[in-house]
Amino acid sequence: MSVDQKALFDYKALESEFERAAVAELAALFLEETADCLTLLKRELEAKNTEGIRSLAHKMRGGCRSISSSSVEKTCRRLERACMPPDFADPSTDFADWPHIEDLVSTLSLQCKSLFTIIQEYLNTK
Repeated sequence: MSVDQKALFDYKALESEFERAAVAELAALFLEETADCLTLLKRELEAKNTEGIRSLAHKMRGGCRSISSSSVEKTCRRLERACMPPDFADPSTDFADWPHIEDLVSTLSLQCKSLFTIIQEYLNTK
């Protein structure tokens, strides 16, 4: 997978609006919270809990937006949508396309691994 670093972590856009110290603090907080979310996401996937997955994807999407990570935000949005029941669905039926959801969680995990590396490099420089 080719990694577009700007789409993963656009620190220049953030630094154009905030001081570097604030960007670094935000990035460090993102690392901590997103790592926790990924752990919980894997548990919710094992439990086949679409509402738990959707909720975590929504939370992660907000974090991605805060650090200008458009590519990971997009994957979170896709995962969130995949876990939403269709309109007028019978709540007792399993509407989820689990292979698709599993693929999205896998993609999200790989993207976050790359993103974490980029953020760590950013935090260790300057």
